[in-house]
Amino acid sequence: MSDMGIASHAVYVPRLRLERQEVAAFNGWFNTGLKSKKGSRAICSWDEDSITMAVEAARSCLAPDVRQTVTDIAVASSTHPFVEPASSMYVTAALRLPEAVSSIDHVGSQRVGVSALRQAFEKSQASSLVVASDRRRAKPASASEMTYGAGAAAIHVAPGGDAARLVAASSLSSPFLDHFRAAGESHDYYWEERWIRDAGVRRFLPQVIADVLEKAQAKPGDIRQFVCPTAAAHVARAAEIPGEVCVDEFFGRIGDAGVAHPLMMLSHALDNAEPGDLILVCGFGGGAEALLLEAGSGAGRQARGPGLENLAGAGGRTAGYSQYLAYYGEIEVDGGMRSEGNIKVAQTELYRSSDQILSFTGGKCSACGAVQFPRLPNCVSCGAGGEMPPFELADEKAEVKTFTADHLMYHPSPPLYVGLVQFDVGARVLMEMVDVDADNFDVGSPLEMAFRIKSKDARLNNVAYFWKARSVGG
Repeated sequence: MSDMGIASHAVYVPRLRLERQEVAAFNGWFNTGLKSKKGSRAICSWDEDSITMAVEAARSCLAPDVRQTVTDIAVASSTHPFVEPASSMYVTAALRLPEAVSSIDHVGSQRVGVSALRQAFEKSQASSLVVASDRRRAKPASASEMTYGAGAAAIHVAPGGDAARLVAASSLSSPFLDHFRAAGESHDYYWEERWIRDAGVRRFLPQVIADVLEKAQAKPGDIRQFVCPTAAAHVARAAEIPGEVCVDEFFGRIGDAGVAHPLMMLSHALDNAEPGDLILVCGFGGGAEALLLEAGSGAGRQARGPGLENLAGAGGRTAGYSQYLAYYGEIEVDGGMRSEGNIKVAQTELYRSSDQILSFTGGKCSACGAVQFPRLPNCVSCGAGGEMPPFELADEKAEVKTFTADHLMYHPSPPLYVGLVQFDVGARVLMEMVDVDADNFDVGSPLEMAFRIKSKDARLNNVAYFWKARSVGG
């Protein structure tokens, strides 16, 4: 039997929330069914996308000293920002993974995250990082606008991983389409909800569930955690799985995070599992997939970083409906003359300084030990010259040294918070500050680093990424 198992897992949920009743207040005149929707959904700020969320989940999942052991990385999403380059390239660079790592993107259906996880289990002796992340757009006044959420999950599968091991797997492929989105389009087109549930979900998922249980010589009643992000109660009844073992979907608090959602729910299931529990994980889209896992001695150990339960309730900041529409590109806000300018990314400089830009790696003076960013020919402290050994700042603690809230300079989400960030290791860097709660933000407030979008080039449809200082209490 393979000794491959889940070694660690983590999730990421954006802090912003959109209240569904706020949407209904604007669009209920057109679609009266929206008024019955309650709760909230997680949404991305203007500078978050499926790549930045994937980086955040992966950073939480892998301790810095483990990252150099990774041999394979897969990033699954239905909303990769680019056809080329690969999202996995950015995640690899941001985490400063080994250059020899094998990287790949998964795309094409809502179950590709589950498929990527299965493939990781089947790679003997590999140290695989599987990340799923989604930031889907929905047309205003649509049902999808009420249900879509955003988030990411990361799972590290490696020899000796003790959180869970794969017992059996089953999959099927079918041309059954519940929705589609043509290349170059921004929004999904859905078929009738009842038809999707009855002709698709309730047919294909019970089929792969029965097959995976037969392979494992297990019964539906043996399942202790049922991870199904699509009509879980209906599928459980059809597959004769006890309804009480269905894992919370968190749809009422964060919405449906698409490709990421099954792995986010799996992380939550592992947080609450006991050794020996059978965990059934399902994915639906272009067919179906089912993985039967057995929780190991590391089950019940909380996810690295805040678990899904904590993140689902930790939104704290609510966005207005028009703010959400602007962040997701559903309306174009006039930025005025200050927004005009050339923000073309210099790919040559991005490559030459990729470790500084994408992994936030500064230097440490060999003469006096001062940590600084960016790396310069001479130390800013003692003036000594020569090559500086690299020093990674992304995981270092920091606090606000100075800041200003700038309402004059153009910013997609004014005001622009910028100031000096003082790192505990001594470095002092001028940075943008994000996720700020103005009422609880001052000099001395704790900060952590976050991989975010720096700017967007609307003319070339390109995105520049960099690191920002995120308010810990924001």
